[in-house]
Amino acid sequence: NSLSGDGTKACRPIARTLGLTEMSSTHRNADEAKAEHMRLMGDELGVVYSALWQEVAWVHGKWSDFVTLFGTKESRVNLLNAAAPAFCRLIQDSIWENVLLHIARLTDPAATGKKQNLTIQRLPLLIDRANSRGKVEAKVQVALASCAFVPVAACRCPQRSDRAW
Repeated sequence: NSLSGDGTKACRPIARTLGLTEMSSTHRNADEAKAEHMRLMGDELGVVYSALWQEVAWVHGKWSDFVTLFGTKESRVNLLNAAAPAFCRLIQDSIWENVLLHIARLTDPAATGKKQNLTIQRLPLLIDRANSRGKVEAKVQVALASCAFVPVAACRCPQRSDRAW
């Protein structure tokens, strides 16, 4: 896993865009990271950014586990298939779908009705400085375009579309 425990590498581009170059790269627990984000960004943006930071780190961790199990060595996949093929397929499908759903949630609209969502689309709405807000909006658009492959409807539908007949 290329991330530090708190998702530092994944979130640094947004922090730089916000002009937060003094953010520490040392290992901190979630509460310490949140306190630093709030100190540097203000309460509302700091809380949302910190929570997103943790979510990005979590999805990276799940993806790293998936790649380690199913995407690195053919011999490992063969061993898993020999030991418990149905169970390993269940795990593979579960992690895959969980990662896709996690990405879908991170890229949801900023709000659903009156409910605020924890999503990258919420970040620009919390930034006062127009220059920084524009830069973050541009990065959010890049992220949304990069995640367009995620079949949101299939992930969220109780009866998955690829299995309906």
